[in-house]
Amino acid sequence: MRSQPGAELSCRGLNYNLPPGAGAQGRGVLSYYATAALPAAHSMAHTMADWLTHIESQAQRDVEAGHLPVFYRPQLQLLGDGAQPIFYV
Repeated sequence: MRSQPGAELSCRGLNYNLPPGAGAQGRGVLSYYATAALPAAHSMAHTMADWLTHIESQAQRDVEAGHLPVFYRPQLQLLGDGAQPIFYV
């Protein structure tokens, strides 16, 4: 969820039953999508901005498929250098 100016460190985490389907369990929405985006970020992306793009695209796919209500879709923004590498080799 997007913070108001000056309140960048505030967080309103939402839980939802994920992943979609019979094995769904209550999970933190942001944690679920951030973790799910790591493999793609590792193989196809190398920066924090790339990782954020993967998080948003996975959540949007679930919204469009009707697996995640739009209200639960994370709205994130990076503070600082989006070109910061995710992984150091």
